[in-house]
Amino acid sequence: MPGMSIASIYHDAKVKNIGYKIDADDEVVTSDEVDTAGFEGCCFLILLGRGEVKAAAITTKIQQDTATGMGSAADLEDTGDTAATAVATDAFVMTDIKKPQERYLRAHVTVADMTTAAALTMFAILYNPTVRPVTQVATSSEFHLEPDEGTA
Repeated sequence: MPGMSIASIYHDAKVKNIGYKIDADDEVVTSDEVDTAGFEGCCFLILLGRGEVKAAAITTKIQQDTATGMGSAADLEDTGDTAATAVATDAFVMTDIKKPQERYLRAHVTVADMTTAAALTMFAILYNPTVRPVTQVATSSEFHLEPDEGTA
């Protein structure tokens, strides 16, 4: 039921790893496509590992398409963002697309010329599903309600 609040990420959202590159450096990386059918929105989390001071370590934007494969992908207006890294700080961008106009989305990330390549990780969180509970795609996932202290 679109518009309902999220009671639990486990039941009310689907979290997907949509891209990982261990040695991102001076390149463009596009995420896997995200099929938003059955969800009200999709929040992209994009993270480039720390290691050096870089003012514009990553530049991101979100693209959409009507068909799988993203053959006619178009940029979404005003979704461009830039994040810096530092010796002890990751570059982190979060972009939320609520009610996308086309079914398929992806992240498009430009990684700056780094002195040392860094790990780039991208996640998509699909939220407010039309059918609950959501089936998770994680290799392992668990839900705990009011767990007691003790051995994990």
